[in-house]
Amino acid sequence: MAYNEFVFEDYRYDPVRSTLSLYYSYDGGPRFEEQLIFDFVEQQLSPPAREVLDRIFRLILLLSGVSYYKAFIPRVLTCRAFELDERTAEFL
Repeated sequence: MAYNEFVFEDYRYDPVRSTLSLYYSYDGGPRFEEQLIFDFVEQQLSPPAREVLDRIFRLILLLSGVSYYKAFIPRVLTCRAFELDERTAEFL
C-alpha cells in the first residue's frame, strides 16, 4: 500500500485527565490517535507557562508522528495542526 501524504492533523490536551491526544492520518488512508497520559497535578498556569507547554505539545506531536510516518514513508508531510515555521521544519 502506498500513500502520498502523511498529515499531522491535530493535538488536544485535557488538563483534567492530564491526557495529550495526538491525531495523524494518511491521504486516503487510515486516521489514528495516540494518547499520552501524564502524571501532572492539575494547576493554574500563567499565560507564558501555558504557551511553553503548548510548544512542548507541538514538538511531541511532530516527534511522535515520525514513527507513524515511517510505516509508508510518503513523499509529502503536512502539518494541519499549526503553521510550521522553517526552523522547526529544518530541525525535524
